[in-house]
This record gives sequence, C-alpha cells and structure tokens, in this order.
Amino acid sequence: MRTARTRSLLAALLALMMVLAACGDGDNGEAAVDDADEGEELALDLDDDDDAVEEDDEAVEEDDDADAADDAEFDLVAAVGDYTETIPDGWMMHATLEDFEDARQVEGTMILDVRTAEEIEENGVIPGTTAITLRELGQNLQHIPTDQPVIVVCAAGWRAGIATSALRMLGYDNVMGYRAGAPGWEAEGNELTDELVELEDYGQPDADPELVAAIDDFLTTIPDGWLTAGGAEDVLEAQEAGAALIDVRQPDDYADGHVPDAISIPIRELVASSDQIPTDTNVIIHCQSGWRAGLSIPIVHLLGFDNVTGYGGHFDGFVDAGVVTQ
Repeated sequence: MRTARTRSLLAALLALMMVLAACGDGDNGEAAVDDADEGEELALDLDDDDDAVEEDDEAVEEDDDADAADDAEFDLVAAVGDYTETIPDGWMMHATLEDFEDARQVEGTMILDVRTAEEIEENGVIPGTTAITLRELGQNLQHIPTDQPVIVVCAAGWRAGIATSALRMLGYDNVMGYRAGAPGWEAEGNELTDELVELEDYGQPDADPELVAAIDDFLTTIPDGWLTAGGAEDVLEAQEAGAALIDVRQPDDYADGHVPDAISIPIRELVASSDQIPTDTNVIIHCQSGWRAGLSIPIVHLLGFDNVTGYGGHFDGFVDAGVVTQ
C-alpha cells in the first residue's frame, strides 16, 4: 500500500518537474533570443552612428579648409616679389637684330606689337605681327599663347618693356622683348607691312585672378606719355627740382659710374628694398639702355608707388651731360 502510494507520489512529482522544466526552458530561450537580437541591433545601431559622426566630422573639416582657403588674402607684394627675384640674366630681351631674326624664325613664334592702332596704321608693322595695344593687354590674355615663343615690340622699347614685365609676372615665361621694335627693324633695311595676323583664342592663362585684375588696372590707367620722364636733360632738371633717381642696374655698373645722389636698387631687389623708394617726391627710374627701367615700371606701380616714372634713354645721355661720377 505504502509502496504504491509512494510510486504515485514520485510519478506526480516527476511530471510536475517536467512541466516546470519545459516552461522554464521556453521562457529562458525566448528571452535569450530576444536579448541577443536586441544586443545585435544595438551594436549595429552604434556602429552606424559612429560612421555617421566620422563622416560629419570629415565634412566639417573639409568645409573649414575650404573656408580658410577662401578667407586667405591675396598677397600682391609677395606675388610681385616672386617674379622680380627670378628675373633671368639677359633681362628677357633680344638685344640685337640678329637675335630677333633668329627668334622670329622659330615655328609658332608670335610677334606682338603693343603700340596703338593709330600708330600701327600710320607706320606699319613687322611682317607676321599680331597687335594688342598696351592698355588692353590685360583684357586680351586669351589671345597670347603660353606654350610658344612671344616677342613683344613697340616703337622704341619702352612699352615693350612694360608689357614684357607684366606678362612675365602673370606666368608667361615664353615672352621676350625686342627693344628696337618695328622702327629699328625697318632702319636695318627691312620693309614693314600694314597687314596684321588675326588674333587666335588660346584660352586664359593659369594666373591668379586678383593678380590679373591688379595688372589690368595698372595697364588700363597708364596715362599719355606712358610714364616716361623725358630725355636725360629733363631727368637732370627734375632731379635739380627735387626728384629722386633710382638706378636699377647691377651694383658693379653703379660702382663704375652713376648719377650723383642716385639710389642704387638693382631691379631684382625692388620689392625687398622698396622702403628705399621715396614716397614724398617724384621718382625717376633709369638703367643702362632704358629696357630695365621699362621692366621696373609695373613692379613699382603694383607696389603702390604712383609717383614713379622712368627714363627710357641710354645711360650715355647722362655721360654726355657730364654728370656721371665714379
């Protein structure tokens, strides 16, 4: 009796335990799965959020860099200095007719006359010439190639020097000048023509827009007389009246002979030594042949020295006047 009852009790207890175990396993299993799913989803969400934050940070950094680049001010003095300090020997000029003739025979060479249309019509040009007047040069850069030789000419070299310097400053390392110009070429027994080569479109040069604008502003406002100070006698009279003279030749040339009281600032040092250029009186720049003086005019005017003109004649003018000291 007791054995049967005990067996029944044990069977019931065993059944209860199985039911409880089944229920417990089901609940725990579902909870474990739910917890695992939630953990995985949470992990994925966190990873996605981290990636988004990193992308946002990178975007902010790029925007900051762009803003900094936009906010960076253009340094005109540095741009002019970069050009001036690297002016090559020979001063970017074909000094003789032979040099000019050899250069113009190179295939693709452009001869660029910067005289006015009236001058060209009246006097003619070297055969094969393209014309852009000096004051309009900055507005026609697309018509000047950067990958083939360009030779700038005018009447006597002064405006050609200004144009050569301005273009070189804009990165036209292919530009040279011929000081004698069309009149000098004709004086050697060559014939001029009234036919001009049509302008072509070569595209805009890779130059800083602010530098282009500054040079264009200078060129378009050059007054009649082209910032020249006249002949040697005119220069000496101006000096007597209080004008300052700046000699942009090399130091050795200055040591060999110079105009009394002339300030020696070699052309390559005009920016670095700009504090020596007077601002309270007229200033006249001169050199050996007039070419470097012409090259110097855009340099000093872009630095803000509107009181500067130049002597386009030869140093011999001062020698002949008997004023040169050694």
